[in-house]
Amino acid sequence: MAILLPTSILPLRQKLYEFFLVWHVALSVLVVAGCYLHIYNRFENQWGYELWIIITVVVWAFDRIVRFLRIARNGWCTAHITVVDEDYVRVDIKGVATGPGHAYLYFPLLTWRLWENHPFSVASTLLPAIEDEAGQTKTDNLDMESDGARVSENDSPKGSDVKEIGVPPLSQEGNSSKASRHVQGPPRLGLTFFIRTQAGLTSQLPLHTTLPVLVESMYGKHEGLDGYASLVCIAGGVGVTAVLPYLQVHPGAKKLFWGVRNEGIVKAMKISLQGIDKEVFVGTKMVLRDVLEGALFKAGPDGVAVVVSGPTAMADEVRVLVSEIGKRGGRNNIKLVEESFAW
Repeated sequence: MAILLPTSILPLRQKLYEFFLVWHVALSVLVVAGCYLHIYNRFENQWGYELWIIITVVVWAFDRIVRFLRIARNGWCTAHITVVDEDYVRVDIKGVATGPGHAYLYFPLLTWRLWENHPFSVASTLLPAIEDEAGQTKTDNLDMESDGARVSENDSPKGSDVKEIGVPPLSQEGNSSKASRHVQGPPRLGLTFFIRTQAGLTSQLPLHTTLPVLVESMYGKHEGLDGYASLVCIAGGVGVTAVLPYLQVHPGAKKLFWGVRNEGIVKAMKISLQGIDKEVFVGTKMVLRDVLEGALFKAGPDGVAVVVSGPTAMADEVRVLVSEIGKRGGRNNIKLVEESFAW
């Protein structure tokens, strides 16, 4: 433990995650084996101390077997990759029927590290289908359609630049020709992920349109917030995928405040967010104090839940502001839920 703990700090995991993973597993195996040999040489299995080592091995083996079964249940899948902009890609995987939460994705042909996997929040569990004039059905990226999209200015907190990407009616010019070529069919089961490309494996995703993928799902259970009359969601970038399930199921008043660097991902998610009251801050810093003060003071007396998913600095600031505003207003019926953005 004296070696494992210092080598597990967050900066090291972020910079050298694969090294950390291999080192962590190898050292853990050596520790367990060393403990067993020590017990055997000292007590020769006379007092039952070795049972603790056996229990440790059984728990570890059970975890690995369950993870393998989760992968085997979904089978060998194909990921369809669409470049959203210079920061994000969309990954659609057909035929995987699971609920919301997050899943671990393996791209075994993308790297020599066959075991490499990363967790991503599920943005949608249904894939829209398009049927062309020939009657052939295909999964299409409806959320990526941007022809004729309207950009409207909304009322916003002072100093903010809030934009909402609207969905144009089919009668608008530019959509009529598209409607004549395609007819929207029934949705299909599948998973949609929005992934921010960074260094490492994700940087290679924009170079491909399809890739074999293994899906280990599902993980994560969203906390029920039905006991709170109002819901306020604060999201930064791709963190919107983590708060989307809360917005979809909450029965009361709800609003999303979303900060993004450019419009690409906003256009990509316009159908997923259709019908949700939202303010989107494009290319400008979201003033969290103004947003939270306005939202919390407008909320009724029956409780308000605040869900945040974004960079660590954003989550920390929201936590401090919610506590400060709640104390100042004498409210004890505010609940804060943080969906972790960093790992």
